[in-house]
Amino acid sequence: MARLAAILVTLAKLSWRDLRRFNSLGTNNFFLFAMLIFGMQPSNAFLPLVLGLILLFPLSADPLGRVPVDRLGHWPLNQLERGVLRAGSLLMSPIAWITLGLMAWGVRGASGSLALGWRFLALGAGIAAVTYLFTVLPARLPHLNALRLIPVLHHPLAALMAKNARELLGVLDTYLALLLALAATLYRLFGKPLDPEAFFGVSLLVVLALSTIAQSLLALDGPSGFVRYQLMPLRGWQVLLAKDVPLIALALLLNLGLSPLAALAAILGALAVGHHPSVVKPRPQKRWRFASGASLETCALQIVLMLGAGTVVHRVDPRLAVVTVIAWVASLIFYGYALERDRG
Repeated sequence: MARLAAILVTLAKLSWRDLRRFNSLGTNNFFLFAMLIFGMQPSNAFLPLVLGLILLFPLSADPLGRVPVDRLGHWPLNQLERGVLRAGSLLMSPIAWITLGLMAWGVRGASGSLALGWRFLALGAGIAAVTYLFTVLPARLPHLNALRLIPVLHHPLAALMAKNARELLGVLDTYLALLLALAATLYRLFGKPLDPEAFFGVSLLVVLALSTIAQSLLALDGPSGFVRYQLMPLRGWQVLLAKDVPLIALALLLNLGLSPLAALAAILGALAVGHHPSVVKPRPQKRWRFASGASLETCALQIVLMLGAGTVVHRVDPRLAVVTVIAWVASLIFYGYALERDRG
């Protein structure tokens, strides 16, 4: 049993290490905005609840799933030990910790906590099943991988854009924005009539959910990414453009049923600010986590300029969107030159 205990201890350390990586939320634009709104009006818990729902997906991951299947098959464990290992790994999931805590609270007499614990367990099981369908299953059956639907052209710039589009599907910010946009668009189509300003507000929230990605455009490339860029016949501004275009396209696509022009102005403003930390202060980014900003000051500046740009274009004059285009192009050229200088 000593070898089984050693494996379980290692899995526990990995689970705790992964849980600590969620401190990236501390400099995530949507998290900061949600906590600000919640602090000003505690009864308005909608944004934190939406954020928490998205967080349940990585929290429900099976710790044993981090072990490669071929390596797991070669471990010298009998059937009983493998069963104990499977049960122990499931108990190390944060979803299990929260469920057990709610049930323990219910056993001590807290009204409704026991039932809430069972509902939370059912929700966690459903999320784990969805996660399996969209991550584990496509990895084992590559023809089911939806990422294969993104076309790849032979031009280096187009190929880089396609690669960056795939990377957007590997951060939780994208799914948070998708959830907000889908809910608002469906309500606009099938729900009761609302003031158009409400959908404008949701449009800004969708871009806010994507905006932190603009501060970490090169984060998922890793050190090897700069080596690839040196081998490509592309200028620095082209590399940044290949990062920007998928994010701009995603923001516009999600806001087609809301306020697309305001969303365009907002995402361009977010990128104009985000080029600086992306090039000058790059931060590591782990897949299936929320993007992390460079600092609280940068996040605050980006939020103010982004929301301001979208609001001015929507309420004052749509032609002012040209100003955000100019600011974005100027930032693209300046930090493209800085990227060339750094990689040279």
